[in-house]
Order: sequence, then structure tokens, then C-alpha cells
Amino acid sequence: MGRISTYDASKNYNKLAREYLETCGREQTKLPKISEFCREYIGANEDTVNRWINNEGKDNGDLCGAIKRIKEAQAEQLQDDGLYGGKVVNNAMAIFLLKANHGLIEAGRLEITGKDGQQIPIYIFGGGFLPPQPSALVASNSTTFRLPQIQSSGLASAFKKDNNGPIGVGETKPD
Repeated sequence: MGRISTYDASKNYNKLAREYLETCGREQTKLPKISEFCREYIGANEDTVNRWINNEGKDNGDLCGAIKRIKEAQAEQLQDDGLYGGKVVNNAMAIFLLKANHGLIEAGRLEITGKDGQQIPIYIFGGGFLPPQPSALVASNSTTFRLPQIQSSGLASAFKKDNNGPIGVGETKPD
């Protein structure tokens, strides 16, 4: 079958998508695929169809809608088959869908404490922080980390003229 190279506005792409989707599904053991729809029902490869959608700027809403319908049907089938494909719910698939489609994430909690479980004071400095000196952080495995001396080194004051924001050396803050 020869490939067409120009968009055909006379075709009813939504009707073609409906016809194609009738051949797909779990019962037919066939996943809807954009490439197959483009090749078998439109008569062009997927790259050509994407070019029509993205570059031609013509009234191709019918084609865009048809492609979107195929993509949505594919996503739904993958979700249903992935989640309920066996006799029990696939937990990994459920977690993936919650992360990918609903913005849910797994969160861990990390608690950092000073020596003997004491709090570590944090001083706000131009959008950053400087712990008091001398300071040591103790990890949960009792490893002690010493921070370099910053406050008396001039590094802290070189980029800070006042408490209202960072200013580089030799710069003045606009009024």
C-alpha cells in the first residue's frame, strides 16, 4: 500500500478510530497502538501523521481527536490489564499509577539531631543556612561529621552586607 504524504481533510478520522478500536481489547488480546492505526486505517506512518498534527496548522482537529482516542484507550487497557490482569490486584501497578497519574509519591522521613539528640540551631543567611561554629553532626551510626569554619573565615561576610539578602563583594543593594 502506497503511503500518502499530505493530510486528507475529507477523511472521517474519528470514525476510523472507532472502527479500529472495535478490533482491539482484552477479548481480542490486542492492545490499541497509534502506529498500527496510522498504518492500517490512515494509510500513513506515525511520523507522517505527527507531522500533519504538529506542522501543517490546518484544521486537523478530527485527526487529533482520533489519535487522542487511541492513546486514551491504550492507557486504559494497560491500566486495567496491569491492575486486574491476574486474580489479585497487582500492587506494583497500583503504586505506579498512583505516582504517574495522581502525583502521589513515597516519602521518607530523615531526622537529623546534634550531639546527644540535641537540636541543631539553624541560622538563616541570604536564602541559605549556617550552623553555629564549632559544629558537629552525628549520623545515626554515630559517625561524627565536622563542618568547616565558615563564620569567622570572611566567607560569610563577603557575600552579606546586611540581613535583608545576599550582596556580592563590592556591590550595593538597590534602594
